[in-house]
Amino acid sequence: MSQRKLTHGFSLIECLVALLVLSVGLLGVSKMLENSVHFSGTALVRSQAANLAYDLADKIRANKDEAQAYAVGFDDEFDGAPDCMLAPCSGAQMAQSDLSEWKTTLDRLLPEGEGMTAIGPSDATISVQWSYLGQQRSYSLVVAL
Repeated sequence: MSQRKLTHGFSLIECLVALLVLSVGLLGVSKMLENSVHFSGTALVRSQAANLAYDLADKIRANKDEAQAYAVGFDDEFDGAPDCMLAPCSGAQMAQSDLSEWKTTLDRLLPEGEGMTAIGPSDATISVQWSYLGQQRSYSLVVAL
């Protein structure tokens, strides 16, 4: 009978220890999920920035004769740029239309998104910057013309 008294309540202690181990494991899983959401959000925004840079690179290559017209700074705006979808445009007007659309899309898809281009004689550098969770991020692309 003394043997039975010593083991009385042992299963309750086992349950409490198991609950403690389970709660520590669940805290680890929740931290992994939080990191997963953070990193997938960062990857999504970076992918959008890269796609927008490549999109502008393709437009510059398509309008190679007016490549110099694609030079733009981060703070430049394009109010009143022609809409080349509705009416025919010259190469320079197409560049202004492309840049206006690109800047608008950067602002719409990226948090505090801005872009700039530097056009050289044989290449173009396209830079995109944005803010994500309070940190400045950037992406640069250099393409041959």
